[in-house]
Amino acid sequence: MTGRGRPVLPRGVHAFDAPTWQPPQTVVLDTSVVVEALLPNQPEHHACLGVLDQPAASHSAVLYNRLLEIELWEATFNLALRERHPRKNCAPRSSSCQ
Repeated sequence: MTGRGRPVLPRGVHAFDAPTWQPPQTVVLDTSVVVEALLPNQPEHHACLGVLDQPAASHSAVLYNRLLEIELWEATFNLALRERHPRKNCAPRSSSCQ
């Protein structure tokens, strides 16, 4: 009996830093990767820059949805708020005071 509908998509976990990994033709951006890449004081900043550099170097199409824009505005607002009004026991831009 043949299956109906579209074929099953390949699934799996792929390490972007593996030497043989090649970015797909189309990449969908996630907010967490973009925010970490944009903020140099974040713990995964350099790794996330690498995630964004690989699709750019391979000319992959980059997709995002409207939610990414909204979440970036929210992250920017929260960062500005923390810098302007730091908590009493926290130094400005400290990742432990989120």
